[in-house]
Amino acid sequence: MANLRIELGSYTVKIYHRNKCLFNNPNLIIYDLDTGYYLWMGNHAKEQMKGTLNIVRTRLLEQDKLVNLKSLLIYLNNLELDFLKNQFFLVHNFSCTEAEQLAIKTNFPKLKWISIKQHYGLMSRANHFYVDVKTRKTVIYQRNTKDIFKLDYGLINLQESVQSYLARTFNVMLEPTELITIIPTLCQEKWTSWKLKAMSLAEGTFEDVVLTDYESVMRGFLQLKQKIKTLTKDVSTVGNSNYNLLANI
Repeated sequence: MANLRIELGSYTVKIYHRNKCLFNNPNLIIYDLDTGYYLWMGNHAKEQMKGTLNIVRTRLLEQDKLVNLKSLLIYLNNLELDFLKNQFFLVHNFSCTEAEQLAIKTNFPKLKWISIKQHYGLMSRANHFYVDVKTRKTVIYQRNTKDIFKLDYGLINLQESVQSYLARTFNVMLEPTELITIIPTLCQEKWTSWKLKAMSLAEGTFEDVVLTDYESVMRGFLQLKQKIKTLTKDVSTVGNSNYNLLANI
């Protein structure tokens, strides 16, 4: 990444690599998700966000998303960026509450591929199940036919459905890392109650919450289950074998 250049201008945010402009957008808002600090925003984003800066609900990038700078560069270049080896300066730091940090990290984690080996008990070993957090899609790769199927429901959506229920019902939010950890267990069988420790959105303290409404908590998971069942059992469904699984999806 020695040839990487980031221009944080008055009107746009531009990212160059080897003198090629990879990204130019006046709506870009950049956050460091490791610290929760706001780093920079383009001019149009500033105009849209006069007054109170709502870092959770205001999303001005393509497809209504915020973006993490490091994640964006991984997306564009498919390689890691070491900030210590590049000239990058924080224009100003913006601190946010712990609850806001949790929401940001839940909705916009670092871009990566996640291989789910448990398959939620739905697919045979002939299939590989990937979750692409770049496009919020679930990808099924059928090994025997080389077909690839994509569903408009990914791991981020599954997390959001649980977090939304917790916030709406208990006014709490679960640590993203803990939520990701318990997802395979939550999906294995229908449970009657589930006890967890979550952060109060009002107080910022942690409290015990007992979940008893399986269908409401697991709504996102159940939707994905049904879509996968429909896809894998429908013999008339034709996948696209021309996709390169890791490069083009």
